[in-house]
Formats: sequence, C-alpha cells, structure tokens
Amino acid sequence: MKILVTVPLVDPDVGPVAMKLLSEVGEVDVKPMTTEQLKEVIGDYDAVIVSVWHRVTRDVIDAGRKLKVIGTASVGVDHIDVEYAESRGIKVVSAAGASTYGVAECRLYINSLLHFTFTFVNNSRLVLILSRPSLIIAQDQRA
Repeated sequence: MKILVTVPLVDPDVGPVAMKLLSEVGEVDVKPMTTEQLKEVIGDYDAVIVSVWHRVTRDVIDAGRKLKVIGTASVGVDHIDVEYAESRGIKVVSAAGASTYGVAECRLYINSLLHFTFTFVNNSRLVLILSRPSLIIAQDQRA
C-alpha cells in the first residue's frame, strides 16, 4: 500500500508514532504540496493524509484511481467532498477528538478570566487593572 502524507506530522507526541504505524502498513511518502500538485500525483496512492488547506473535491477524488482512504490531520472534514468519496467506496477519516484537551484548557482559561474585572483608565497611558476580591494588579503601559 502506498500512502501519501501531504502535511508533516510534527506534533512531538503524535507524529513519530503516527509515522511508525503508517510505515508498518505500507510505503509512506511525506511530500508537502498544494491541492493542484496533489491532484497530479494522487493517482499513484492507495491512501492520502491531507491538511485542512487541501480542498479534496470531486476532481481530486477522481484523479485518485487507486484511492481507498482519505485521512485528514484536522478535526473537521468540510474541506473534503465526503459524500462523493464514500459513493466511490473511499473511506474518509479525521482526527476527531484530537483537540479535546486543548479546547478544554482554553475554555478553563477563558472561564478564569471571567472572574476578573478589566478596567481601562486614561486612554493616553492605558492602565490595565485586573481586580478580584483579594487581588489587585495595576500595570502602567507608558512608553
């Protein structure tokens, strides 16, 4: 099986493991490219992993003569014509759930910010005061 990875899997926790697993299944080519370049070479591959910047439309899917799987290194699949791919017997998979912890951490951070009152005083000098019942921080941003 020939696998094309069009986006480097650089996450230090995931990338090396993913590449090892892929290489156990088949021959892996990592080649960052544009959607137009993808359309030109996809015919030689059984599987492809794309990024959110690649628009995998009908013409790209049709060019993938041997294609069995389209994977995306993103959570969503709105950049892939999933319905058309599946009508051709091509499985579409995503990294759904991969960002769960990051989103949760961001949400907790935002929630903690909501406990502060932000006050901007004197637009010419911008003094930012973060106030909380037992904490007052003032920062003068003068040049």
